[in-house]
Amino acid sequence: MGITKKANSTKKKTAKVKKPTQKLKKGGSKAPKLIHNTTAHIGSPASSNEDPEFSPLSGSEPEYNPDKWNNNPKILRSHNCYAYSMNKYEDAMSGKAQPGYHSGYPPLSLEDYDCDKFFERMKKDNPSIKKTTFGERCGKGSYKVFLALDKKPNSDYHYWRMDSSGYFSGKPGATSVTDVDASGQKIKNPMKANRSYPNFQYTEPCFFLCINPKFSKTHSKRQKSHGESSGYRW
Repeated sequence: MGITKKANSTKKKTAKVKKPTQKLKKGGSKAPKLIHNTTAHIGSPASSNEDPEFSPLSGSEPEYNPDKWNNNPKILRSHNCYAYSMNKYEDAMSGKAQPGYHSGYPPLSLEDYDCDKFFERMKKDNPSIKKTTFGERCGKGSYKVFLALDKKPNSDYHYWRMDSSGYFSGKPGATSVTDVDASGQKIKNPMKANRSYPNFQYTEPCFFLCINPKFSKTHSKRQKSHGESSGYRW
């Protein structure tokens, strides 16, 4: 009889343990966080489900110096968000910087506006790049960039880079470098920033990357400027 009672008692305890798990599965209000946390964009493997306020610095992040890019008309016109994110400052840039151009890919088409295809193009140009998360630290010599897409008929993309200040900044096409989002707020985390601008809404986040500018290639001298998307082209 004593053994039977113990067995029944164990079963009851097991049933009680299962109830909280079932309640967690029904938590629909938590959906946005769960979606983010199951992607490569948020948190490091060893972190909790919440991001830190700022992404950890590697010590190799470029300085935020908008005047360097904005006050030279030639640089302002010829350098887009991709060149800026890779920290490519070249007076004699003869072609537009686009993912894949250095390795001979053709100009971007509407079908190319896919996160995996962008990564394929970038990896071919820059074999040292690797995907990371907001909560992970890039290695020495590297810093973090973020890509998001606008996949409407007038497709476009935009890159943000992480600066030594801990904030992210970007260069909208042939316009000025800025470190604020569409709401005018400084960008701590581009995944959570307002990316819906008047002309483009970068609603599809792709990934964070660690890049080393010493090994990065953004354009080919064979590829002259084209009329296709320039990354934030307004």
